[in-house]
Amino acid sequence: MIISFDNNDKRSPQWIVNTDAEPSICPERERLAAEVIAVMGELIDILLQQRRALRASGNVASLLDADFGKAVGAKERAIGALCEHEKEHGCR
Repeated sequence: MIISFDNNDKRSPQWIVNTDAEPSICPERERLAAEVIAVMGELIDILLQQRRALRASGNVASLLDADFGKAVGAKERAIGALCEHEKEHGCR
């Protein structure tokens, strides 16, 4: 799987996933990896919102800190689930 970030779109991150680049060996691993990618995209969205809020008013970015904390927790859980699956299933 090839994953890239379209840096030309300044409005919001756009994830491009090319699943034709490599055959899917383990569907569950692919699902868990896609979940990690989605959560990382949410983190980027929140950071971009914080940046816009900070530029607009100077102090509103702190309102998004709770959302950021939840998203970081979700990322950690998603990565943990992926690593645990790889360890138990022996796939990569």
